[in-house]
Amino acid sequence: MTRSLLTNETSELDLLDQRPFDQTDFDILKSYEAVVDGLAMLIGSHCEIVLHSLQDLKCSAIRIANGEHTGRKIGSPITDLALRMLHDMTGADSSVSKCYFTRAKSGVLMKSVTIAIRNRDHRVIGFAVHQYESRCAVLPDHEHLHSARNTGCWILC
Repeated sequence: MTRSLLTNETSELDLLDQRPFDQTDFDILKSYEAVVDGLAMLIGSHCEIVLHSLQDLKCSAIRIANGEHTGRKIGSPITDLALRMLHDMTGADSSVSKCYFTRAKSGVLMKSVTIAIRNRDHRVIGFAVHQYESRCAVLPDHEHLHSARNTGCWILC
């Protein structure tokens, strides 16, 4: 086993189960793609959501919404920070990291959370990483209000 320089504990890579994925694992991850797209649509362009598969860490990003914040693209590797979140999620009942802050490519502060995706054996097979531009308002801007009116959406403000 290797040691993590940051935590003086077991390396994040040692926490990963190295067994190959089966078809059910791929199906579980695929089922989260619509969640990524739907949440990004709901929350808006100031929220980046990345779906990672832990099958191959060198090209783990399998779905991205609003990737312009970090410059991530499908096939991008997992970040060291996302792997460190495994320490927060090693227990069978823990699947959500603590909130943390990162900087976007532009320097904007992003509030982030990493959510583990587990298979039927409770093995972590992927992550959904949500990053929210912390300076953005929750209320819709003029462009979104206009768009909502044109599509017949209800606006309750």
